[in-house]
Amino acid sequence: MGAKTRIVMAVLLLGVLLTGCAGKLADYQPENADQQAIKELLAEWQSTWNQGDVQGNLDLYDEEASIMYGSERKIAKKDEYRDILPKRMEAHPKMKLTEPEIEVQGDTATASFGTDAIPFHNELRFSLVKKEGRWLISSWKY
Repeated sequence: MGAKTRIVMAVLLLGVLLTGCAGKLADYQPENADQQAIKELLAEWQSTWNQGDVQGNLDLYDEEASIMYGSERKIAKKDEYRDILPKRMEAHPKMKLTEPEIEVQGDTATASFGTDAIPFHNELRFSLVKKEGRWLISSWKY
């Protein structure tokens, strides 16, 4: 086995080991009420995705949301995503979110986390907006 092959294998093994070390969404310890509400939103997003509940999942998005999808990283508005989402759920039937990093600034926030369900994306990032006391996803990127 050549040196390049050994290096590639070592990097792949390290990636697998590090992915295995990532905490789960349930492990996240919120520091305040907004972070708790966002953790609950992420848990609901994961649950509705895993149940194939298209409408329940879409209800978590702001009406003006921009949602990235596919390896080409196309952007869809919420009404367009309604037709795309069932295919995405079928392609990736089980989402297991890792422990997120949540940053809140007033009525906007970001939640960054990983998942093992979409192998070509290392990190997913939701931008969130708080409207009428409820956190909603305003964009999804990776």
